[in-house]
Amino acid sequence: MAPPKTDYVILIQAEYLHCEFLYRQSLKIRKRIEEVFSWTKTVGPLRQTKFRGMKKVAAQAIFTFAAYKLARMSAIFGW
Repeated sequence: MAPPKTDYVILIQAEYLHCEFLYRQSLKIRKRIEEVFSWTKTVGPLRQTKFRGMKKVAAQAIFTFAAYKLARMSAIFGW
């Protein structure tokens, strides 16, 4: 028969499980964020910008992310 676990061991195990849960959750969020930037670099024109200047590049980024949202919405709603 195994010896009874102390409260300290139980707390360590609970903390480990909680951290593992949070890590898995953060990986899901990270994948979702990385997917957006990957799309903007492969499909969208953000790998190399066509403009010079912060305002123009910021506008290009906004339009690219808006296009991503529209593409994602069309996939979700079946447009």
